[in-house]
Amino acid sequence: MRHLPAIFFVLIISAPAGFTKPSTNTWCIRQNHQIFGPQNVYLTDKWMMTENLREGTTYIKELGQKETKIFNRKKMVFYIGTTDSVMKRMAFVSNLTDRSLTNLKKGDIHKWKLRKKGTLYSLPVEIYSLDYAGKRWQYCITRALGIDKKIYRDYLDWSNLPDLGGMPLKLSAFSASTKSKPVPLLDTTAVNRTSVDSSRLVIPKGARRVNEIFQVSSGRTEQLMESFSEILGE
Repeated sequence: MRHLPAIFFVLIISAPAGFTKPSTNTWCIRQNHQIFGPQNVYLTDKWMMTENLREGTTYIKELGQKETKIFNRKKMVFYIGTTDSVMKRMAFVSNLTDRSLTNLKKGDIHKWKLRKKGTLYSLPVEIYSLDYAGKRWQYCITRALGIDKKIYRDYLDWSNLPDLGGMPLKLSAFSASTKSKPVPLLDTTAVNRTSVDSSRLVIPKGARRVNEIFQVSSGRTEQLMESFSEILGE
């Protein structure tokens, strides 16, 4: 019996706050992102989880918590860091991959113009446009999820997506001077309600803690980013 307090302590730091039920109903947004690839974003009023299908990584952030955890079940490794340190690294990946996407500065938010309203996957949406850097950008968001934006603010930051007050569903760009076909930078393929088992939000038992976020990703990404670790710092 004297070992019980230690067991309870492990459960407290492993399981997200407010996630004591065997499963929880969530929004599931299935997306393809130009930089991060296919991913599923799960949203509740207490936490966000993204599962990157290409890298095999799971990212979990709880509302009001300073630390974020990322783990990879296949590699059996995990990383825990403050939100600032995690965002610094993920934003760095975005900058390396696509400068045009990251050049959509936050100060240009007021320049986005609402073009029309509609429906996508049974959700009311707003479609905005912006002429910038020789391109015409089109952006589709929804405000109908009933989720506090604080839940998915990290998602907006690491994806370098404009914050227009709703959950992003689509972003595309094409040349403003020609009738070229829009290039999808973010594409949502489905939005639905689903149930998430609590075990998916817990760091796998026996996983090894790593010092760099990139060590949690696939072997290819880890090798690519090792040479930049000194630039990132802490």
